Amino acid sequence: MAPSGQGYDCTGNCLNGGRYYPTNISLTTTTPAIADAILTMSGVNKGGQGNNNSVERFNPDLGNDGTWDIISKNIPIDRLDTNQQYPRLHLFPDGYVFYSGSDPQTQLFNPNLPSTDPLQWQLKAMNRCERVHGISVLLPFVLAPNGLLPNGSNDPGAQVLVAGGHNHHPGNASLCPLLPPNNAPTVQKTADVYNYKTDTWDAVADMTMPRDMHQAVLLPDGKVVILGGEDKVCVDIVNDCPGTTACEPVYTGDLYNPITKTWTQIPAPPISQQRPRQYHSGAILLPDASVLVDGGETDYHCYSGMTAQIYKPGYFFRPTARPVFHPTNPFPNGNQMIYGQAFTINAPNADQIAKVVLIRSSSVTHSFNPDQRYLELYITSRPQGNSSLVVMPPANQNLAPLGYYMLFLVKETTPGNIDTRISSVAKFVQLVTPTFQQSLRTRPRR
Repeated sequence: MAPSGQGYDCTGNCLNGGRYYPTNISLTTTTPAIADAILTMSGVNKGGQGNNNSVERFNPDLGNDGTWDIISKNIPIDRLDTNQQYPRLHLFPDGYVFYSGSDPQTQLFNPNLPSTDPLQWQLKAMNRCERVHGISVLLPFVLAPNGLLPNGSNDPGAQVLVAGGHNHHPGNASLCPLLPPNNAPTVQKTADVYNYKTDTWDAVADMTMPRDMHQAVLLPDGKVVILGGEDKVCVDIVNDCPGTTACEPVYTGDLYNPITKTWTQIPAPPISQQRPRQYHSGAILLPDASVLVDGGETDYHCYSGMTAQIYKPGYFFRPTARPVFHPTNPFPNGNQMIYGQAFTINAPNADQIAKVVLIRSSSVTHSFNPDQRYLELYITSRPQGNSSLVVMPPANQNLAPLGYYMLFLVKETTPGNIDTRISSVAKFVQLVTPTFQQSLRTRPRR
């Protein structure tokens, strides 16, 4: 689809099978790096006949339509359910794709190996719970002066937070119980963090409430906000309509601190402002650093939420003024960031800026945002003292795929204290390769 409003272009070929509720994520491309490749996985086949267990990649081609190619013919997941809808996938800094659920058996996929290679899929550590309709978030990366993770691509910075969701099948009886007398699914409030370096799932503190069908958003201060959801699983979809208590919405929020690995409850809004945010709800970060929360259906299809609300995190209400960019010339060399090449930012009181943060423009559906990505850039210098910063962008596309990002300036009223961070309003930047930058000048118009 052309953002200029010229309509849709057909790609060179169709998908090789139906996909109802798949997950799509961006992948690195090589020659030429003009756009991200797209990986699509899972989803129900055309006609609803089981799960589509192939993996396909869309390969963009300068001046042509690009192609869809099958790169894996069978997902080797020991399925607990018939269908795997919206699998939780994350692009890791080494180019591998990590599958974090909803099955407890997590896996690692190498999109650059042939499907005949036994190492294309690798089993990784088991999570303690099945997490259907749970959240999965790639936690922030803190980059080194060279634009890479400090200790390489297997740095502990490659971490994934999962929380909540429900289980259909017995797991550890003490951790993931089913409800008697009929083994009904249980909504979890447990949370775990996957550490790529050690291949372990580590339990962190529980959320303050059980949640299913909730939303998770990375904030510029480095915390993760959880909003919406319900505390029970709807079993009787036909009869459980508004006025019943079978699927009670959760109106409080939860705020995860990745440093202390603890949660803080966000109070519910006044009753007059409470809106259920359950199935088909969404939440996404806005450029002013607030969160848009919208939609939602109670009990799947009994009520359609036509409303939207704004959540403002605590940094909106601190007495210290928010940092700002230069009002007319925030980026003296333009808003295109090139991988691994220094980038200059003009900002008054630049000496007060503690962090410069990139957060990828993203999309959310069914309690999952596969594009959500947070990178803290290394500040290499402040050449004009109080009026500019030079930062080092990510070194490659595995850390941060091509495209548009919100760039936030963050200051700390108490150095090193995450609870005192204050975010600016974002400016959009475009992360590009030199090849991509050149292709913009030569790409034919349709």
